[in-house]
Amino acid sequence: MLRRFIHFILPVVGMFFFTPIGDAQTKSPVPQTDFGLPPSPVESPILEADGDLPPMIAMKPDGTGKESTPTTVAPTPNTTPAKPAGKPKPPPQPFKLCFFDNDFSYKKDPKHTPIFGENLKDIPSDRIFPFESLEDTRVSLGGELRYRYMDEANRLRPPYVKPVAATYDLLRWRNYLDIKHSDWLRGYVEMIDASQNFSDVAPTGIDINHWDLLNAFIDLKVLERDEKPVWFRTGRQELSFGSQRLISPLDWANTRRSFQGLRLSSGGSTWDVDAWLTNPVSTATAGTGGGLGPNLGVNRLGNTLDFPDRGILFGGGWATYKGIKDHTIHTFLLYDHHDRFTGGIGFPVGDRITYGNNWIGTFNVADGDRQWLTDVEGGYQFGTDNGQLKALGATGTQVVSAGYLTTGLGHCWKSVPWEPTIWGFYDYASGSNNPKGGTNSTFFQYYGLVHAYLGLIDNLARQNITDINYRLTLKPTKKVQLTMAQHFFQLATANDTLYTVTGTPFGKPGHGRDVGNEIDFLTTYNYNQNLSLEVGYFFFQYGSYVEAATPGRGNAGQFYVQTTFKY
Repeated sequence: MLRRFIHFILPVVGMFFFTPIGDAQTKSPVPQTDFGLPPSPVESPILEADGDLPPMIAMKPDGTGKESTPTTVAPTPNTTPAKPAGKPKPPPQPFKLCFFDNDFSYKKDPKHTPIFGENLKDIPSDRIFPFESLEDTRVSLGGELRYRYMDEANRLRPPYVKPVAATYDLLRWRNYLDIKHSDWLRGYVEMIDASQNFSDVAPTGIDINHWDLLNAFIDLKVLERDEKPVWFRTGRQELSFGSQRLISPLDWANTRRSFQGLRLSSGGSTWDVDAWLTNPVSTATAGTGGGLGPNLGVNRLGNTLDFPDRGILFGGGWATYKGIKDHTIHTFLLYDHHDRFTGGIGFPVGDRITYGNNWIGTFNVADGDRQWLTDVEGGYQFGTDNGQLKALGATGTQVVSAGYLTTGLGHCWKSVPWEPTIWGFYDYASGSNNPKGGTNSTFFQYYGLVHAYLGLIDNLARQNITDINYRLTLKPTKKVQLTMAQHFFQLATANDTLYTVTGTPFGKPGHGRDVGNEIDFLTTYNYNQNLSLEVGYFFFQYGSYVEAATPGRGNAGQFYVQTTFKY
């Protein structure tokens, strides 16, 4: 218990000893939680600002990290008493979901309010090394220390043989070095040490990764478009696009998720365009180093250097249109190729191609005092699959014809105390009506974020599932957010199985469609841009399908406390 207390208290101690006094006394805009996206003209209503989680978790900061330049005013006669100077405006949240997107440009304003760690960002290298050739080179150092206490019972946790009750601690430490030369060259390296302690159960693939490289890449400016650079990136890198439903670095995981390969990125005045071709790296990616045993999965990769899985190829193109005020439209084409059988139904062998779109919109009402919010996303998946028939003991190749759809409508009362926001959502991901037939209709969820959308307890995958849910967020203060959500799950078709969060099949068809319902409660407190605290409780009442698969299994519950300190 003493060691657990030390893990928990270290970030809290850092809050008081390493935070400038101005931060503690200024009502700063709430920072992003661990689950963030870079700011965009219209934030995702589910992943507000920097959230890997819905508004029931992620809190939206004030500002986008753009430079603020003081204005010089000609002196005029002083005819009225001078007003006392106001407090400096707190900086926007500089820490992003992926640390290589961090933005400390607010430091250029001499009147900004400092935050801990900013002195290690954008350091002119000639202050470190006395070489004239390095005068256009800037160096940044930073990182994160995160501790989470977990107490769970009866989750659908691998190996799924029997219900498990467990308590354990998760500790993660990240550090990065970012070197930028002029406006055309960059090198970035980020390490991670993720550990599980005091555990009553074996670790999963997202719990442990000791002393490894999370990111290690070089950026090279190759062109310009709309007077903005076009970047070519090569090396190990995290990927995050749009709502993160299909591509996410998976910040909730202790290990996070990364890839290795090539990426071309071009930001423009109206369109942002990305293309990439990669291999997945860590065990946080389904199908990579998978399996259970002393020499498989996390037991192998958790204690050795990660390596790219050449048997899986993941690429695609992503375009974002931001030419309409308060609206963002994403269109994308994803390609995934598995050339080997990874263990069961739900893990594709062959080629999967998905074309999809996402529209995120805000409609202001009553001069912006109220807002209607929309989030609509869907896609069609096609290709060939050789894995499902093999998993069922048959042979042959299936034609893939699958899809997913999300529709969400929300309303926010910005001028009402506590700023209540309520959402209603319907999520659908197809399943196969005849798993042994010539058509495979089970949607493959790629490398996305399920935690934020299909229940925080992390039981289910975006495969053969329907979910009707509502979500309510309240903000009693600028730093505190209260969130609640309830989900009602059913199988999309009773002829296919249920799939757990990793895409692993659970149970057998023929036991109806009732999966169960879940209710989530979460409180987030952001002390300042560096430090946050989260407390959550989630309860899952299993339906007839799960009860038939594992008779005698009780309902599931999960409680956690998390502190995060970024520097």
